[in-house]
Amino acid sequence: MSAETLLSNERLDAIRERIRTEGRVVAAVLAVEFGVSEDTVRRDLRMLAAEGHCERVYGGAIRPRHAPTTLRRRMSEASEAKQRLGRLAASLTESGQTVFIDAGSTNLEIARHLPRDRGLTVVTNAPSVAEALSDQTGVEIAMVGGRFDPRLGSCLGGQTIEWLERLFPDIAFIGTCGLSLEAGLSAFSAEEAALKRIVAARTRRLVVAVTGEKLGLSAPFQISGTETVSHLVTDDPDHPLCRELAELGASIISETRSGHAASS
Repeated sequence: MSAETLLSNERLDAIRERIRTEGRVVAAVLAVEFGVSEDTVRRDLRMLAAEGHCERVYGGAIRPRHAPTTLRRRMSEASEAKQRLGRLAASLTESGQTVFIDAGSTNLEIARHLPRDRGLTVVTNAPSVAEALSDQTGVEIAMVGGRFDPRLGSCLGGQTIEWLERLFPDIAFIGTCGLSLEAGLSAFSAEEAALKRIVAARTRRLVVAVTGEKLGLSAPFQISGTETVSHLVTDDPDHPLCRELAELGASIISETRSGHAASS
């Protein structure tokens, strides 16, 4: 393979395939092979690990010991941290609002924790979100159709985009594969990023709820810049990125040790 630097998405695909076929990769070897720094390779491995494509080990990564990446698996493995993030994020809604929630294990926890007494209208392109709310009174559900992607657990494509181009939600909860100062919110799929970008540009408030492992990371396709984030809900409020986002005007929301929400 040429040592010429690959585009980041091509490099990610190549590393993912190497892990799948060979079972193990070494960061130093990949750095030389792709003509990038070891820091860049380690960032790539963090992103792939966050998506379930590998498990990080000292000096590199190995093939995951379970089948990766379906939304159903990520939902079944939702951590207590994601449940706490879901509760905190859901509390940001206000009476009578139109709320957009896209797919993702953390966003599903947001849906499960939405207050039932606020007369909310929830718009979603994720069947799992609609199902989670279907037996709850007090929440109106609008399901956005389109081509269903089982890996992402959401509807995508032209029909979905056409619907969302007419939507101006009061608050939107957008999932992201990474959040960094340089790349903002980002996704592994160009099609997924395009859909999220439309919502981010039209919502009055954009809320991103992520665990600390995604802070400072970036995937190949940008959704929107950091300036679009009105609220960041995270379990790692001391991460340097949180301070930078706060300086841009975003509210940083987390749990204190006493278990109450704290905002900066």
